[in-house]
Amino acid sequence: MSTKPSVLHIIFPIIIIALTIMIIALGRWIWVDARHDRIDDLSNTASLLDRYYDLTFKQRQLSLLSVGQRLSEISGEDHKKQRQKIADNALKLYDDLSAIGFADTTGQLMTLTGYDINDELPNLGQMIETRRTFEEAKRSDRMIIGEVYYFDRVNDWILPIRVPIKNEANELIAVNTSGVVYSILINNLKSFGFPDNYHIQMVNNRYHTTQLYYPLARDRFPEVLRQSADIYQVDYSQVWTDKTTLFEGINSLTDQPTLGVKSAPGPLEHYVVVTVDSSIVISDFWNQFQTSLGIYVIFLAITLMAYSYSVRQEKTFAEELEAEKSYSERIIRTTPLLIIGLDKNLRCTFVNPTAETLLQYPKEELIGKEIYSVLGTDIAQKFAHGELSPYFQIKKELSTIYTKKGAEKIALWDSVNMLDLSGEIEEIFLFGSDQTEKEAALLIAKVREANLNALIESTNSIIGLFDKNKQLIEYNKAFEAYTIETTDIDLATSPDIVEKMGSPYTELFNGFLDRALTGEKLKETIEFEGKGNKFFFLFNYNPIYQDDQITGVSMFVEDITGLKESEKKLEKYSKDLEGLVSERTQELKETNDQLKDSYEALENTLAALKETQEQLIQTEKMASLGVLSAGIGHEVNNPLNFIKNGVIGLSNLLKEQQLSDKETIEQFLAIIHEGVNRASAIVKSLSHFSRKGESLVDDCNLEEAIENSLTILQSKLKHKVTVSKSYNHKGVTIKGSSGKLHQAILNILSNAEQAIEEKGHIKIITGTSKDTIWISIADDGCGIQPQLLNRISDPFYTTKDPGEGTGLGLSIAYAIIEEHSGRIKVNSKVNEGSTFILEFPTSSKT
Repeated sequence: MSTKPSVLHIIFPIIIIALTIMIIALGRWIWVDARHDRIDDLSNTASLLDRYYDLTFKQRQLSLLSVGQRLSEISGEDHKKQRQKIADNALKLYDDLSAIGFADTTGQLMTLTGYDINDELPNLGQMIETRRTFEEAKRSDRMIIGEVYYFDRVNDWILPIRVPIKNEANELIAVNTSGVVYSILINNLKSFGFPDNYHIQMVNNRYHTTQLYYPLARDRFPEVLRQSADIYQVDYSQVWTDKTTLFEGINSLTDQPTLGVKSAPGPLEHYVVVTVDSSIVISDFWNQFQTSLGIYVIFLAITLMAYSYSVRQEKTFAEELEAEKSYSERIIRTTPLLIIGLDKNLRCTFVNPTAETLLQYPKEELIGKEIYSVLGTDIAQKFAHGELSPYFQIKKELSTIYTKKGAEKIALWDSVNMLDLSGEIEEIFLFGSDQTEKEAALLIAKVREANLNALIESTNSIIGLFDKNKQLIEYNKAFEAYTIETTDIDLATSPDIVEKMGSPYTELFNGFLDRALTGEKLKETIEFEGKGNKFFFLFNYNPIYQDDQITGVSMFVEDITGLKESEKKLEKYSKDLEGLVSERTQELKETNDQLKDSYEALENTLAALKETQEQLIQTEKMASLGVLSAGIGHEVNNPLNFIKNGVIGLSNLLKEQQLSDKETIEQFLAIIHEGVNRASAIVKSLSHFSRKGESLVDDCNLEEAIENSLTILQSKLKHKVTVSKSYNHKGVTIKGSSGKLHQAILNILSNAEQAIEEKGHIKIITGTSKDTIWISIADDGCGIQPQLLNRISDPFYTTKDPGEGTGLGLSIAYAIIEEHSGRIKVNSKVNEGSTFILEFPTSSKT
């Protein structure tokens, strides 16, 4: 203990020197690594941009080639219009292109988006900006990317693209042309999220001009894009990878020392240059090294603290070791496991309190005894016949042991070998657990299982168990016997008995099992064609639950073939009774004649009832007209006033002999004409409403019926209700009685108006679906209480005060709609309003 502080004094300077050497070496390594990482990132960026450039421009080549081939196939009188339409549509699809043009072999544009078909189009072979790339495209078999130039029509710089279009004989027939908007290229680069301090240059290797430089102020485009691509003054270069070259030099645009990489020319005859200011490498190095430097300082501080800490720890080490020993002893004393130690001669060396208690021997009587005396012969035989080597152990072995009083116990044993420094066994520890109660419970479970199997085998029922995969897992002998008798399937080799049965039984029984696996209990009688015999079985399927989860299906089957045969015999006996029945036929005939007379009387009564019903419907119709008569009179009075005023005006002109005033006469005639039209519309609506019709053969326009009903109700609606309509654009017409349908719709609209106490809104919608023609009439009135909804179609039921309603309106409406094979659905909320939906089958559509 006393020498340890001096040792620390010796090793402490060594640690300081070692840490210092490490930080210097680490700094050099970080510098080299930071520079390499930055160059690798520049190289990866250049490779990424190369691939992006190739991919996107090849996609544009395919797009322009496809469009150009389509344009070249257009001919005929309106070929210009058709080509322009195709080009316009393609431009919408490829929105990164500035324009799409189609030029002949001389360079004359025949189509260009943004121009009318009769405009005079430019010639690509004659313009300075386009001439060189057009001539290149004529000689090429692939896309040609030109030099960047400013395009006035899009108010931006563009990168031109020319794609030659050739026929099957590889002869040039046209050139499809477009250009990528420069600002879109810049935005695409921004979307990659490159570091802000990276400078990216794409160079057209064919013309040695810059195609793109990022970032670059717009006002410097002419300076950079129209000059030679030599922007960097290279002082040093080396091959970095097989696709990139590293260089150092000066950026002539920023006058800054630069570190960069240049890619090899690509298949589209371009290359990419990615650079960064050289100072960034120093920044990268410092960003990484300052962490290491901080760690170096922390290690120094830790070393100093470790020295102080080790001195204090030495003082408490012995105390902790003693506490750990005491803790281990407590675990050994309190564990429920039996722990017995043996030496290499298989004599007992250690016994814990649990073993003492279970064996009922004090420790003193066990220590030094042979294993046979302690554990009995079962477990001792394992050691006696085994090779007592460092590798010999027992695992999960059951044995019977005896207490001092002779009681039997069952224990489950494991062993661990304690080895000396030479690898030989020094001591063996046995760990046992008392399994007496567990083994007794297992024995009881086995007895119960045997009893259950005996019970299942003793029954005449056919019993089988299926797992959730519909595989047969258990069955009794009756199941096996019937299976062989009916299907000749060997259950020992065919757990998938359902699939082996074949159609239609496979589909039938799969359906039963699927339903049972969802929790359904089934009882089904099945007629089964066996090997030459016909059977009748009663199947019972029940789901098997385990922890609230369905794990399988139990199937109980009863052979009811004998029962079915008895039923057939009973059926034979019933036929013998037919003779007795014929004897009674004559008596029944006489009774039938009497019933016939009664039937004729009932028919007369039914005809009278039907006539009464028609009178009741007509009465309700007249009652409705009576309620509306005042309003209709007012509505008719308005157009009559129009006519009267027009006549008075014409009369005054006659008196004043001003008939030459043609304009004034036409105004009065227009007033008279308007009045006549309005009155005619009201009368026409009333004529539809008053029509009587027994047959359902009229072509009834439902929207016209709505309009006529609204005309009749106009006086009640116009100062109180706002009506909105949304009609089906195809129209809704059905076969039926026009007068009855007018009455039904009028009754429902009138009911909606009456439900609105002050101001409100009625919304009418018509429509059709696959099987239905429908009308929706919704109001925001008082609504109908839920408990009254089922009574609104009852005759004479009304919520109005006595004398204000007959209670027949909705009842008659329901009857009329049902007569037309339709139905009425009602949705209503108190104080929110009601919606009546009238539905008719499409089979009634004209």
